[in-house]
Amino acid sequence: MWFAYSPNRRGEHPQGHLKSFKGVLQADAYGGFDALYADGTIREAACWAHVRRKFYDLHKAHSSPVVAEALRRIGALYAIETTIRGKPPQERQLARQAQAVPLLASLHNWLQETLRSLWQISALAEAIRYALKLWAALVRYTSDGRIEIDNNAAERSLRTVALGRKNFLFA
Repeated sequence: MWFAYSPNRRGEHPQGHLKSFKGVLQADAYGGFDALYADGTIREAACWAHVRRKFYDLHKAHSSPVVAEALRRIGALYAIETTIRGKPPQERQLARQAQAVPLLASLHNWLQETLRSLWQISALAEAIRYALKLWAALVRYTSDGRIEIDNNAAERSLRTVALGRKNFLFA
């Protein structure tokens, strides 16, 4: 994990910080990272927690069987991660290939079918489009045991910065 402070969220900052980096960048879908992925030297690994959060917020607002099904399917992916946490990367990759890849294929089909039956400007359709737009980056973790299913560890570490920013605003 690596952190670099930037005074604002302009895309020029990650581009400067990561100009010589090659590999996988696991992050949210922040548009400031898009230029980093353009030439292929940095590959995007998207965060399942951000996808899940969109469905979870919908579930809290007004539960529906469709949203519950999305959360159940995503939860099954996390259940696999629970069983392989702390294991060597090769073992994690093999387990993901055997267990998560079929679930992801089914989820992808289900999301596409569900989207066709929804009112296209609904919040649920928006959550599904978000997942589908990031699909290649969301499934990247299955082909590399070093990549996590989400970037929650980094998000937890940054929480103190966000809380401090709010708390020190009036100091």
